[in-house]
Amino acid sequence: MTPLSEVVSTFLSKASGDVVTMVFFVLDLNSWLPGTIMGHIVPSVPRHLIGYPEENPDMANVDMTIGISLKVIALLFCGCATAWAGSTQELSYDLVMNGAVVGKRDLTVRYQLPSDYHRSEIRLVEVWTEIDTRVAGVSLSIKNRSSGRMSTATSRFTSSVSINGDVAEYQGVMIDRGDWLMSAVINRTLHTWEHSASEIDLSSLDLFDPGKNHHFSDGQEIRILSAETGQITTCSVSDKGVDVLTVEGQQTQVHRWECDAQSGGFELAWSDDGFLLEWKMSIHGQHVSARVRRLPPARNYGRIESVMDSPSVGEEDL
Repeated sequence: MTPLSEVVSTFLSKASGDVVTMVFFVLDLNSWLPGTIMGHIVPSVPRHLIGYPEENPDMANVDMTIGISLKVIALLFCGCATAWAGSTQELSYDLVMNGAVVGKRDLTVRYQLPSDYHRSEIRLVEVWTEIDTRVAGVSLSIKNRSSGRMSTATSRFTSSVSINGDVAEYQGVMIDRGDWLMSAVINRTLHTWEHSASEIDLSSLDLFDPGKNHHFSDGQEIRILSAETGQITTCSVSDKGVDVLTVEGQQTQVHRWECDAQSGGFELAWSDDGFLLEWKMSIHGQHVSARVRRLPPARNYGRIESVMDSPSVGEEDL
């Protein structure tokens, strides 16, 4: 199997590095995680990297096999799978390059309401992406999945990406005061590093979290941590105002923002309920975009029993 470094070198030699960045960032390739990943052992990975609640930051380190099953990873992120079952929203996107559909993205958001174990709502954001195309004459096949555990104040993710069959994985967790602790497995080597709160405003996976605040100030500079590469993109935001987006004959209001980064500009459009419905970018003659196939369904908060339906409430003659 061709090493990831050689795959990247091939693309950089035959296509602009900005084009590769565009594919990763704008399409936001969010990690391929099959039943096993590479089969490598990563020693002493802190448990909070894989999604334990904020209320248990002092749990001891554990040895973690990267080839852990998806079922176990889901359990670590959720705590209890049934806790998420009552409120789920699913969206699908078409990924387009130069007018041709080159892939798809599936987004699932599961909600858990505040409880005795966490004071704010928790959202489990999962993204699956597939892309098959050619860039500068080179075949590009990407399978990608990421999972994130989000709340108003915190964010964490596990993101893996397969490029032409070669796999790398990134993990990130927001710790005290907004600092980030990062780890990556690339070419069978574990790397760890940290970012201060002043270096990062949000992760690329946060862009798909409907619970995050996606309203910025006109001219504000934001720093986005890529869940796919571990790199940080800095851009200046311009408020493009309210617009109407038509999807399958249905119209919905969106708020558009334009981000001017060193690698090129891109545009993002969020709905009133916080979903990223469309994003697009043009750079070096390449036009990349994504649009939701159907508008997101209304959120289901589950059955709320009326006090008048309760068996403990009845009528009595006076």
